Amino acid sequence: MSNWQYANDVPTQQYRSANSVPRDLSLYTSRGETYIKVTPSPELLKLRDKSSMKYAFKVDRNHNLDKLIDDNTGSYEIDLTIKNKNAEVIGFQLFNSRGEEVEMYYNLIEQKFYMDRTKSGMISFSKEFPSVTIAPVKGQDILKIRLFIDKSSIEAFGDNGAFAMSNLVFPSEPYNRISFYAKGGSYNVTELTVYRLGLKK
Repeated sequence: MSNWQYANDVPTQQYRSANSVPRDLSLYTSRGETYIKVTPSPELLKLRDKSSMKYAFKVDRNHNLDKLIDDNTGSYEIDLTIKNKNAEVIGFQLFNSRGEEVEMYYNLIEQKFYMDRTKSGMISFSKEFPSVTIAPVKGQDILKIRLFIDKSSIEAFGDNGAFAMSNLVFPSEPYNRISFYAKGGSYNVTELTVYRLGLKK
């Protein structure tokens, strides 16, 4: 997991150029066209700790969760389901106590998903690193996304594998808070489950 634009410059403190999570590839058809679907391998479910945190709430403008999980070591999964009412932008920010953050949002007018790491933590090692990644998405009433957060990466799998996105990040401490926001309307987070990830002892 890296990029040739800055592969020789990334910090070595947090697993330089770590591997992405295992994923399965399959084909699906939409509107007469065939596409590749990318989903996290089912074996990853075995990494979930039994303890988890579950939430459900409505977002009119903003909604903050001050703590995602207890004893956060930096490795966890977020399983998120959103039911849109009439919002044009559905967004959320992962952040820590030092103000480092990664912002992700759906722009349903543009039908795009964005991940912004320009304030994610250590970014000064390369002018190419602070960036916004974009993926096309379908405008749907129900949005599902799985996020895998590790000490130096964030990976997003959305729309049942229709898009996948991986980004390196170098926060000085784990992201352990999340803030949701809406523009142009409101939406419901019908389920947000956070799982601590790790090998079973």
